[in-house]
Amino acid sequence: MNERQFDLIKLMLVCSFLSLSFSLTCEAQTASNYPTDEEAFMAQANTARLAGDNKKYNQMLVEGAKRGYGEAEVNLAAIFMMAPGSDGKIRFDLINELLNRAASKGHAQAMYLLAFNYKNGYGVAADMEKYKFWMKKAARAGSQEARNACKQDNIEY
Repeated sequence: MNERQFDLIKLMLVCSFLSLSFSLTCEAQTASNYPTDEEAFMAQANTARLAGDNKKYNQMLVEGAKRGYGEAEVNLAAIFMMAPGSDGKIRFDLINELLNRAASKGHAQAMYLLAFNYKNGYGVAADMEKYKFWMKKAARAGSQEARNACKQDNIEY
């Protein structure tokens, strides 16, 4: 396994963890406990996922992304990351579009994943300046993974 493949596996694990941790947070709560429509919507989506209804969960993520819900955009990007298309290729163009949309709304995990893609050239030209830009923003927005990456790469945030 080369370093690029290893980095891609790390990215997929982060996406998987992100999706799982959000699901577990939502498990014990009902939609009425959430202050925003987005949080209520994502609670309903994650209820479907926890019930094993992946088709409904995926449909709700698509609907949430259409509504501009950052959490839905990031989770949908994570699904695309882990599920190549029928041609066997990962749709980094779509993944990066979803991550850009969520990052522009202040979603720290989207910023981190987008930075990771710029660093490694996944679906975009490798660009260390954009990597640093998004990694700093992610660190400032509260992403511990981004803070760790900034320390590792000597990036002040």
